[in-house]
Amino acid sequence: MVRLSRLAVALVLLAGPALADDPMLPAYAPKPGTVWTVRSTTTVSTVFDGTGAVAAGDHTDRLALVHTQEAAEKAGDLWREVWTLDVDGAAVAAAPRDGSPADPHAAYRRSLAMWSVSKLEIETDATGMARKLLGADAIGRTVDAALAQAFPPSAGSPPPKIPIVEAFRADPRMLIDVLIPEQRALAALQAAAPQPVAVGRTWSTDGRDMVAGAALDKKTTFTVEAVDPAAATVTVAWVDAFDPAALAKAFAPLLEQNLAGVTAAKGEPTAEARKALTTASVDNHGRVVLSLADGTTRRAEWTRAGRFGDLATRIETTVTRDPK
Repeated sequence: MVRLSRLAVALVLLAGPALADDPMLPAYAPKPGTVWTVRSTTTVSTVFDGTGAVAAGDHTDRLALVHTQEAAEKAGDLWREVWTLDVDGAAVAAAPRDGSPADPHAAYRRSLAMWSVSKLEIETDATGMARKLLGADAIGRTVDAALAQAFPPSAGSPPPKIPIVEAFRADPRMLIDVLIPEQRALAALQAAAPQPVAVGRTWSTDGRDMVAGAALDKKTTFTVEAVDPAAATVTVAWVDAFDPAALAKAFAPLLEQNLAGVTAAKGEPTAEARKALTTASVDNHGRVVLSLADGTTRRAEWTRAGRFGDLATRIETTVTRDPK
């Protein structure tokens, strides 16, 4: 759910000079063959405030998964990881919503069935960040066979193009983001070389993020919040900042469409309601806890919240990684 920018290089370039007594985050260096249990919980909430065409109300879904990650082997600067996916999709039980047939765990199981996978093998760089989905050709052939069976050729018509399958053909790594976004989240602040991490140290990176269907420039600022010698961890917080004008431009068509719907249903809104219905905002922030023993991420948490007229959305994810 959540996409974090690649930050290891930024740590090198932007952290500034180290002092003699600065604590150091070591390079990412798990022992080959290390196996972790990766637990993730994502809560998605939507709230309509009632000022628009939709009646006031709220809705919450929760997806909880438990995967197994193995740092199988290292060759030069590259790692091979093996992820065993939570096929049951409910290793941590989530209470069903009253009156709703939708179950995010069932949706996850359907996604695994579509791709016919229960494991993913990934080639990563020295920081553990995914570079390549291994076995992508075999996955592609399986999907092609399933599509051919579901849509047998007739009268020379080509099979339909499925957007998610076309995205996979263009870049198989997208399947990592679809099935285990935890992979990138855990690797985002792991480093290829030791880095100073004194409390209060800050740095920023520039990047892009998809907002309302548009790729917008953003600046992400990182701050070392705490160093815990007893637990051998360092905690780094981050927050995104978007250009307000670019954000307004990205949301403008959707806000105008929403306002037109409200006007058609309820009549001309008041000046105060119009201002609320044409306002958009985004709040992305998070926190990462890394090990001072081997440079691995122990915990990552992030929130993506936004307001779009009368609709407020909030996606909160927490990922923990513990030795199995």
